[in-house]
Amino acid sequence: MGKHSERLGMHQLFKAYGLSEWYQKDIHLRVEKYFKKHSLKK
Repeated sequence: MGKHSERLGMHQLFKAYGLSEWYQKDIHLRVEKYFKKHSLKK
């Protein structure tokens, strides 16, 4: 999990609102990979 997500208590927020099944602790890595793949190259 990212340091910011951990510090902000993201997992606890998802859990509090009954959204634990939607929480993905590695989502930042997947987003980074997506943008590297689809970024515009000059």
